[in-house]
Amino acid sequence: MAEYGVKVNSSNFIEISSGQQKFLVLTTARDPMIGDILIIKDRNDPGNSVEAIITSFDIEANGIENGFIVVSIDINSKDQSAVVKQSQTDEKIILLNKKLSELTKKYNASCNNYNELDNEKTKINELLKKEIKKSDGMQEEISSLKTEISKQKNELARNHNTIKDLQSEVKKQKDSLEWYQVRNDELANLNASLNQEIHSIKNKNDIMNKATEHVVPDSYIKLRSLTKNLLSYIDSNL
Repeated sequence: MAEYGVKVNSSNFIEISSGQQKFLVLTTARDPMIGDILIIKDRNDPGNSVEAIITSFDIEANGIENGFIVVSIDINSKDQSAVVKQSQTDEKIILLNKKLSELTKKYNASCNNYNELDNEKTKINELLKKEIKKSDGMQEEISSLKTEISKQKNELARNHNTIKDLQSEVKKQKDSLEWYQVRNDELANLNASLNQEIHSIKNKNDIMNKATEHVVPDSYIKLRSLTKNLLSYIDSNL
């Protein structure tokens, strides 16, 4: 069991009574432990002192880097009650350490906020990476669609050219059909004229036959034969 001494000056009296009390201790050999004895003395009057058992202590929040530590004491006996003196310097040290504790808490809170912001930043970066991957995938899909559209355009252009060729061929066939129709009409008119001519010749032949029924010379027979042959030739070629 270790003993820690706290000496105070003769100004600003404080009274240690029964209950929980806290003091700032300058550590030397080792950190205090629960159960250690805290001895509080007057600098000017060493006989004016009080002993108490340390029940708890706090290192981190009160600047252990400066060698100070806050300990809590528990005075259970009236015999341990005493009047001790606390110096202004000790008060300043306590206030400074309180401020240091507050600043440390604020610093820790800032660190926590920074860590939260850093975690949020990490989450946002992960989301951005996912979105970038999605964007890359969409770019590939868009590129594939552009390629397919280009193929469709080329196919459409080929089909358009084929349609133009077919339209040109149809026009040629139509023009040719019209030309043949005109020729057919001309041949039909010519055929009608020839038929009329043949009919006229037949009528004339009948008249000649009637007129020469009683006179049949050799020359007439030859003429008649030639006429029949001519009519037969015309019929066969028309």
